[in-house]
Amino acid sequence: MAGPNISWGAMLLTWPRLLGVYALHPVWPVHLSVSYDFPVEKRLWPLLLLIVVIAGLAWLLRDSDANIRLKIGNFEEAKRYYLISVSKRHN
Repeated sequence: MAGPNISWGAMLLTWPRLLGVYALHPVWPVHLSVSYDFPVEKRLWPLLLLIVVIAGLAWLLRDSDANIRLKIGNFEEAKRYYLISVSKRHN
């Protein structure tokens, strides 16, 4: 929910910067903080760029296999290996 000093439109325009910062942190973890102070964005181009990037990725992945697209693999097999590893640690 938007705070009292920011409109929903301004919040929507600020999301690309926020997502960019959080996407960059696993790659380049500098200046990490518990709380970030983002200026309210007033320009439309970052939001349009984010929409174009998401649409481009969706277009590139449109014909790929679901396991490659979502990187989930076989859930039952992963659960079995996890349970085996946990049972070996506790014996």
